[in-house]
Amino acid sequence: SLSSFLLSLTLRLLVGDKYLGLPAVFSFGAMTADCPTVENPDLVCEGELPYRTFIMLIGLIVHIIVSGVTHLAFCLAEIDLRWDVLNCYQRDSSGYVVVLRNTREMDSPVKSLKQFVNLELSVL
Repeated sequence: SLSSFLLSLTLRLLVGDKYLGLPAVFSFGAMTADCPTVENPDLVCEGELPYRTFIMLIGLIVHIIVSGVTHLAFCLAEIDLRWDVLNCYQRDSSGYVVVLRNTREMDSPVKSLKQFVNLELSVL
């Protein structure tokens, strides 16, 4: 997620923002479409492409690709964990399998509730 955030932020700043006073370094272009009216049947409307949406989609795609590649690299290709500079992976209790250090499934309220119920039942 860090890579997608940094890329999205960089692209967003390079596209510029009139409210922040940032000049545009590049543009995604403009789109044109026919929008005839009764007075002018040959009228063509022009406007900016939705660059915020494109930047969001680029960030989403980068996030999915980088997450998948790092998961494949550490869990399946078994790259040494010393290359995990963000400390996202660890070896499981057996010491042989590499797993994510933390996932939402590990912290799920349902799992915590089940552990709480099991603890309460074992006390009784």
